[in-house]
Amino acid sequence: MILAIDAGNSRVKWGWYEDENPGRGGNGRWSSVANVSLIEFAASSDHINPFSATHANPSRILVSNVAGEGAHQLIVNWTSIFDANPEWVHGERELCGVKSRYERPEQLGPDRWAALIAARALEPGRACLVANAGTCTTIDMLTSQGEFTGGVILPGIDLMRFVLHEHTGRLPLQEGSFAAAPRNTLDAIETGCRQAQAGAVERMHRALGSDSACVVSGGGGKALIERLDLPCRYVENLVLEDSRASDAARVPPPMRMLFLLLLAANLALYAWPRYYATPDSASDPEPQRREINPKSIRLLEGPELAGLPVLKPKPAPETPSSGPPAAGSCLEWGGFSVAEAPRAAKALEPLALGARVSQRRSDETAGWWVFIPPQPNRAAAMKKAAELKTLGIEDFFVLVDEGKMRWAVSLGVFSSEEAARNRLETLRVKGVRSAQTGERESQVVKISFQVRNPDAALQAKLRELSRASPGTEIRDCQ
Repeated sequence: MILAIDAGNSRVKWGWYEDENPGRGGNGRWSSVANVSLIEFAASSDHINPFSATHANPSRILVSNVAGEGAHQLIVNWTSIFDANPEWVHGERELCGVKSRYERPEQLGPDRWAALIAARALEPGRACLVANAGTCTTIDMLTSQGEFTGGVILPGIDLMRFVLHEHTGRLPLQEGSFAAAPRNTLDAIETGCRQAQAGAVERMHRALGSDSACVVSGGGGKALIERLDLPCRYVENLVLEDSRASDAARVPPPMRMLFLLLLAANLALYAWPRYYATPDSASDPEPQRREINPKSIRLLEGPELAGLPVLKPKPAPETPSSGPPAAGSCLEWGGFSVAEAPRAAKALEPLALGARVSQRRSDETAGWWVFIPPQPNRAAAMKKAAELKTLGIEDFFVLVDEGKMRWAVSLGVFSSEEAARNRLETLRVKGVRSAQTGERESQVVKISFQVRNPDAALQAKLRELSRASPGTEIRDCQ
């Protein structure tokens, strides 16, 4: 059994591949494939090990990581309970029938390299365009001989939309709809971003050859295919698809890695103040030349002091009394988890707030949580998880770490008891009977929406939305 992990820029995906006939063509199947945001993946590290919740003791662990050192360390920690060591996929000169023509093969992202190998297995002996639509969109060309000749990287749909919002005065962040001839701003932004993505894929496909295959993957892959004027095959995750084929993923020796990290840190500390840091305006760049000569100092006495003007201290400027800010100048609708925030943003769209609304992300200490008490074993906990999914509840975690709460199911952590009770009431309406509230100290990421200059009608509407979303609250902006 193989555990395959794909840590991307925004989300972390993993799955278990069970091969009934290892080494005989790969007649296996995937199970327990999961997909969570990178923020939730990191925030759950205090009490959840997602990899061991469904399986134990994989024969191999293959990892593609482009999320940085933080994700690397989390994966190392969470896979340490298994006997197998993680094998880190990286770009190579040749592997599994694919030859890299990248100028420096080791610099090619492991996700792109694994996707090329997977595409070669899906379309053997045929030229293939490999596109992945995630935080970034990558489009790579693979010849019929299995040579990777190059590719492009461009911002993904969400990133394009965000950049337009951040660098203009009036363009909104909300998602619009695709239209052949858009007649409003939201649709114009959405259509422009999607057309740009599709145009890049089609131009690269023409460069590779009109008879070449096309494989698309990633969270935005299905939406991308809808805009293309060429047939493409959709695979939800090419990196996971390739996990059984990659036999040469290697992790550098730990001591060599530690040495390189320490060397890089020392070089950065040496170079920063000398070449990159902005000079302190209060410091003297030439202290020795400007040093005061003590021999030139003498004290004035008697008549010498008589002709000097008398310096009077300046009166302190009057500080105008500042009254409290105008009530309602900025209201914040807060308390959302990362998973709940998109639904809240959707609820605000009909208000057409434009640039008046912005998001604020914060780390909060949650003192209360909603949970289903510990189950007797893993099988019972997985049964509870399956029951929650049948009730339409997806926002939960199974606690697998040792301790008195092992095999409990967490249904949310909150900063106040009232918010936890509101969440509990919502769950009971959906049919959850065994959940309860309790105290629990934990660091969580919360999303808030700040609305500037709301009038009385808008304030009333925001409070109405808050009442419809138990566990959230309206407050003055921080």
